[in-house]
Amino acid sequence: TSCRLCRLVQSIPGNVSHDAGPRAESAMLSTFRVLISSLLATVFTPACADTNLLPNGDFSNAMQITGWTLHIDINAGTLSWNSDDAGADPGSGSMQLDTDSIGEPTMATSDCFAVPDGGAYRVSGQTKVVAGGGSFDFQFGCSFTTDGNCSGTGLSGTGPTLSYSSSWSTLQSASGTVPDGAKSAKCYIYLQNVYNAAIASVRFDNLLFTADYIFHNAFE
Repeated sequence: TSCRLCRLVQSIPGNVSHDAGPRAESAMLSTFRVLISSLLATVFTPACADTNLLPNGDFSNAMQITGWTLHIDINAGTLSWNSDDAGADPGSGSMQLDTDSIGEPTMATSDCFAVPDGGAYRVSGQTKVVAGGGSFDFQFGCSFTTDGNCSGTGLSGTGPTLSYSSSWSTLQSASGTVPDGAKSAKCYIYLQNVYNAAIASVRFDNLLFTADYIFHNAFE
């Protein structure tokens, strides 16, 4: 890319004859600005800072729990949509995860999504405990893989600290850097009774995985 910039600069005459008049000088400067702007547009490719990369994290009426899958092969439990929205939005709702038996884990994962290699990220969301009190463990987090479809080598991620509140609670966000070599990620929610208590149920809403600005194709 730096060589392209050198050739571009070299292609511009070093001197513009004053005999050509101010119009010629102005035209040359305008052409130079257009060429530089075009080059920079190809050099820098930003990813929006606050774009939620997580598929369907707000659970609207139209989408409900599309994009999330209950893992029935490793656990018992249910995954469902509920009209209880964290922001009381009548056009949206939340996702509810329930354990089906005491001591058995229940887990659901999002669809796979692309991530910026080496970019900074933030994970956050809102939760509401509707059954089980504090007698269970639950997690919300994201993990990475080295291919584009979440089937490659797994790389560790992070998640926010969760609240056991029985009213909607905004989670303290967790942040980190996408591991080198990561190309895709999935987020997960996990729930398990741990003290021989009643079946646990938790609702999730406004789940976020946001990436900060990064720049591809930097100068070589």
